[in-house]
Amino acid sequence: MDILSEIKKEHENFRKIADEISKTTSRAEKTREKKFKKLKDDVKAHHESEEYVLFPDLKNHTESKEITLEGIEEHKVIHYLLDEIDKIKTTDETFSAKFSVFKEILEHHMDEEEKDLFEKARKVLSKDKLEEMKDSFESKKTIEK
Repeated sequence: MDILSEIKKEHENFRKIADEISKTTSRAEKTREKKFKKLKDDVKAHHESEEYVLFPDLKNHTESKEITLEGIEEHKVIHYLLDEIDKIKTTDETFSAKFSVFKEILEHHMDEEEKDLFEKARKVLSKDKLEEMKDSFESKKTIEK
């Protein structure tokens, strides 16, 4: 398994948790809090690892530089939204609306990474390099948590 496969696996988990949160109501306060905290922590650690392990190499190639820079900016927007949502109570009437906007942006970001960024990464980085990066990606996430 390489780093891209690991990233995709984590994306699938993020989609699952986000869907679970979306299906809750304000009456599920504890469930929302628990799932949102997990999603927030996991997404932030995931992004930190991507930016530390994968993105530096991708920024060094003309073919992948622009999509990598765009990914970094999307990470900033996603983190901002996570922090904004975290400031409100899960029982607040605006929680669902704000979370819905966040979910749309997160899903767009993950879809774009899986399609465009992965394609470019496979062109500019060797299979061996992508496999080597997986362990570093995992290690960095452990440190971030």
